[in-house]
Amino acid sequence: MPRIWQTIVVATTGAALTLAAIDANPAHALKFKSNFTVDITTGDLAGNSYEGYLTFDDSELTGTGSETVVADKVSFDFNGLTYTEKQDFYYPSAPFVEFDSGTFLGLNFSPFDDFFALPFDLINDSLEYFAHNSGEVAVSSLGGGVGSVTYTEPEAVPEPATILGLSVIGLGFLLRKKQVSSQNI
Repeated sequence: MPRIWQTIVVATTGAALTLAAIDANPAHALKFKSNFTVDITTGDLAGNSYEGYLTFDDSELTGTGSETVVADKVSFDFNGLTYTEKQDFYYPSAPFVEFDSGTFLGLNFSPFDDFFALPFDLINDSLEYFAHNSGEVAVSSLGGGVGSVTYTEPEAVPEPATILGLSVIGLGFLLRKKQVSSQNI
């Protein structure tokens, strides 16, 4: 068989085995990531936008009725400070990612800062921030306000084993190509 056909067979077989391994265990949880943007619409921060992301796994989701899972990771940059899941008032039992009949609704995140003040409350598609000072950064000097939250569609995050497997296959192809070109010299 010509070498090009051998390469095609090996590549096809490798891809098929990788896909079979991924589909072989549908009960296995997948980790998902969603980015979000908060656009402040009222208050003294009106017109500002802030960004963050969350990750979660879907192992406990059934796709039926109202469901929540605890977020694995949250990072939200708000008015000069970065808030994480560990600052949620109910951590490690929160923050929550909420779903309705399998539809992603968003994040429910209520952090407390180092001064035990609630700087904001983010619930699904809305954020309300409150008047107080957070350390040296004034969250709002005139009063609170609200904003709207938009999310990217949650996307599966590749697991390290899958990435490693694909890397090994790619490295094998490169080494084979180098070996073949060395033999032709």
